[in-house]
Amino acid sequence: MLESRNVSVFYGRHRALENVSVSVSKGEIVVMLGANGAGKSTFLRAVAGQTHKMEGGTVLMDGADITRRPPHEIVETGVALVPEDRGIFADLTVRENLILGAHPVRARKLEAHNLERVLSLFPKLGQRPKQIVRTMSGGERQMVAIGRAMMSAPTILLLDEPLSNLDAK
Repeated sequence: MLESRNVSVFYGRHRALENVSVSVSKGEIVVMLGANGAGKSTFLRAVAGQTHKMEGGTVLMDGADITRRPPHEIVETGVALVPEDRGIFADLTVRENLILGAHPVRARKLEAHNLERVLSLFPKLGQRPKQIVRTMSGGERQMVAIGRAMMSAPTILLLDEPLSNLDAK
């Protein structure tokens, strides 16, 4: 399903990641563990097309090369990233954030179904569709971020530090 081969990323002269190869099969859950600064977030951003300093290496999704494709095209292949900072729109409502997640062409026809699925997984979001996200707790914001990613009808969901800052306002 998702495969990286010898992915390296540089920030200026600093090598943040060197020759990382990972293979994730359908239905498999993979966890990357490592110290702060080990390159976990950099790797996920590289897979999602959000790191422009990737040198060498290949990223494949269902056998198709997505290495140099822009993020909006990578989302269309079924890859969704929930970044560590969540990437939510804090001044929008819960519902607005979720509906924005259904923007990819692959997700538009499934919007109602995916919204129902997200709200069944996170019932608290269904109770607060008009709440401005910045007024929510860290855990609630994380639900919004994961729910928004799920609205894109992903084949694979990349979660960067899904438990961090859950106590943050």
